[in-house]
Amino acid sequence: YLGDNGYVCDKLVLSDNYRTKAYYSPMTFTATVATYDREFTSNNSTVCLPFELESIPTGFTVGAPIEDGSNEYCVNFGQTNRISANVPLLIFTDGQNRTLSGTNVLVKSTITKYVEQEVLNHKIIGRFSPITIAGNTGKIYAFKNNSLVRIGDDYTLTVNTFRCYLTSTSGNAAEIRFTADEEFE
Repeated sequence: YLGDNGYVCDKLVLSDNYRTKAYYSPMTFTATVATYDREFTSNNSTVCLPFELESIPTGFTVGAPIEDGSNEYCVNFGQTNRISANVPLLIFTDGQNRTLSGTNVLVKSTITKYVEQEVLNHKIIGRFSPITIAGNTGKIYAFKNNSLVRIGDDYTLTVNTFRCYLTSTSGNAAEIRFTADEEFE
């Protein structure tokens, strides 16, 4: 409905049950309550959500890509205390079913099927619709069993909605390094 400050949704529920379906919002709006429910099957994973959270709930550590210390072989992620909308992020959990939620949150439009953030010669790509990518370029990386792995020539990678992957334009092996925020102050 149309509120005093724009469009409002009483309750936005995003669930990993719909990870093989696309998410699309042609406009930015405020959600009175917004949730994303997902069972994190490993300690290291990725997330790219259309809404912002001003604080990180207990059980999560979140990293955003940063240029400081990154190079052609490595992308650094610095610890952040918030989730920004439409930004690909690393997320660390204990492998449990967890919910990210907030009240009166800004939900940004998602007019494309993906967002990307460049750090030097790497791109971190967050998806709002699933995609299957052939590994024959040798430059695509994703998390598998708590490790960043290159998708080999004979394999494909399916990246589901609200997940991310990494590409390297240099052809060099990619590495991800996570550094706690106090090291960058």
